[in-house]
Amino acid sequence: MFTILLELAFDDDNLPGGLGAMCSARSLVGHFKSSTQSLEKLLQAQKNMGVKIPLCVIQDIVTRWWSTYSMCQRLVCLKLYIQLLLGNNPQIPTVTQGQWTIIEAQV
Repeated sequence: MFTILLELAFDDDNLPGGLGAMCSARSLVGHFKSSTQSLEKLLQAQKNMGVKIPLCVIQDIVTRWWSTYSMCQRLVCLKLYIQLLLGNNPQIPTVTQGQWTIIEAQV
């Protein structure tokens, strides 16, 4: 029962005013997972800001109920660095401010 509720909570169709936030979050994570150059830029941006141990994005997995929460939590931690990279790379999927608000609310 608990797992079903979590699956519903992290589905765009079940988030009131979801604005496609989970779809955008998954696209953003997929971009960094599939591009070693973008991932390296993300890690380098963190190092340039003084982060000793840079973090990678976490991809959610349908069969792991906590993974969507972990994905959202990590994206919130990396939000500043991702936004810095957005200005330099138009290939990175954009996440609107409304979608960021929804992602942050899931954490």
